[in-house]
Amino acid sequence: MGEMELLQENAERRACERISLGCRVRVELEGGLVLHGSTRDVSLGGLLLQSDQVIEGFPPGEIAMLFLLSDQGESVPFRCEAVRISTKYAGLKIDRKFAAKFGMELAKGRLFRC
Repeated sequence: MGEMELLQENAERRACERISLGCRVRVELEGGLVLHGSTRDVSLGGLLLQSDQVIEGFPPGEIAMLFLLSDQGESVPFRCEAVRISTKYAGLKIDRKFAAKFGMELAKGRLFRC
């Protein structure tokens, strides 16, 4: 089974529907590591990050800050948690406290101008 299949396993347990959407993001981990990549899909509850960097030092359960990037700048940070990690993909769960703000960013169309 490939990396994508492993990350998408048990997708039916998600509380929020995901849509395919590619947007540039930056993820800042507590230890100072910064990951750059793009979303593969997003929902109000989380996203799948795809990166050209090898994703190391980001174990499941680790807390990070996610920034959505666009030509207009970057979004406010969203607290997230690593749920599933592979060498090139990270499944991130958005903290429920930030879900409404994340949804507003999606609704404003910010992501669609990435």
